[in-house]
Amino acid sequence: MRVNYRPGDHPIVFNVFSSGKALRPWQAYASYQLTGLFVLYGMCAEGFVVDKVFGAPEAKPAHFDESQPGDVAAFDPEHAAASGKFDLDLGYTCVRPSAQPLFH
Repeated sequence: MRVNYRPGDHPIVFNVFSSGKALRPWQAYASYQLTGLFVLYGMCAEGFVVDKVFGAPEAKPAHFDESQPGDVAAFDPEHAAASGKFDLDLGYTCVRPSAQPLFH
């Protein structure tokens, strides 16, 4: 995701790739939500989970849990802007979750 966090309206530019090949439409593979609390969440499509989260350290890239359904990538662009970082390259990877054993 390319995020321009300068004042004004700027689109979040989303690029989705698999093995270097662009996937289109990207909305079939990933989505995002910018909350009223200025937290940017990235989500994977159904059947996939967040694996890795990366980007400008000022945006505090993280995800909540180990890779499992319902997990999201989380970024704090407001903190990055307060640190003087307005042009953000943020990203996350999505993978299929490991098959869970039927018996423990």
